[in-house]
Amino acid sequence: DDINQYLFVTLSKQGKLTEHQYHDYFLDEKTFSWQSQNSTSPSVGKGKRIIDHEKNNSNVYLFVRKYKLEGKTAAPFFYCGRVFYKNHTGEKPMNVEWHLDVPITKELFDYFKV
Repeated sequence: DDINQYLFVTLSKQGKLTEHQYHDYFLDEKTFSWQSQNSTSPSVGKGKRIIDHEKNNSNVYLFVRKYKLEGKTAAPFFYCGRVFYKNHTGEKPMNVEWHLDVPITKELFDYFKV
């Protein structure tokens, strides 16, 4: 069953409750570190779907924005392309490292530094 997955990430977590301040950032132009929700475990459900996405013919697409708001309106997301699971550490939450199919530009990488 081909089920695509979409990651929508806001990098700056200002104003979020501490338990919702996930640690998400670009390590470099082709690697993204993403922290799952606190309930995500690698052995079941969403965590398993993430780890096994290639085996299950599921594409994962990454959308990122720096801030939630631009002025008083919702900030747009930047489409950063298709990503592939590299590895993870921990569970509840999982810290997942993604490899970007196509690296983002240096300008976008610099913009996304929080």
